[in-house]
Amino acid sequence: MPNGIAMGMGEQVVKQYKIGQYTLRQGSIDVIVTNKRVIRYEESHWMGMQTNCIDEINIDAVHGTSCTMMRSISVLGLIFCLVLLIFGISLMTVRSQFGGGGFPLPGIICLIVAALVLIKSFKPTLLFSLHGSVGGPALETNVNVLGRLFGKNYSSVVFQFKPTNETTVMLKEIGACIYDLKVLGDKAIDKWK
Repeated sequence: MPNGIAMGMGEQVVKQYKIGQYTLRQGSIDVIVTNKRVIRYEESHWMGMQTNCIDEINIDAVHGTSCTMMRSISVLGLIFCLVLLIFGISLMTVRSQFGGGGFPLPGIICLIVAALVLIKSFKPTLLFSLHGSVGGPALETNVNVLGRLFGKNYSSVVFQFKPTNETTVMLKEIGACIYDLKVLGDKAIDKWK
């Protein structure tokens, strides 16, 4: 029972990847490939609340994968950075009513904080999609550091999050693993374990 998820009769775990990690809350996202299903399992703890989420698709219904690794930009982070930048420059250049040349130390602190916010606004993300049979409903899930959005999609299961070191490994081998399981059946289990 990986992560406490019950397996069906004759079902075995073939591969398990920890592919997503949260930064603001404790938790991770795993993709578990069995000889019957591909399961996405999310568990997180934030402000005393626990979240558990499972998405799955039958291995026979998978007709392809799509993976994109990229760096995303937080628009809120960029706006906050711009506000801090303007405020910091204003503090450094404003003339005080007592004849001084401004407030250089608070201005420099604001500029340093703005630079840190700008660096943190660029986050690595991964868009991973398992394409199912046309007309077969599957749950679409987009996960990022701001939260989770749910919607219905009739052709794919989509996962989006901050990747880990195991993410690249999964990108390179999950397509072949699923293909072998579909073609060879249980004979592929030993190969991929």
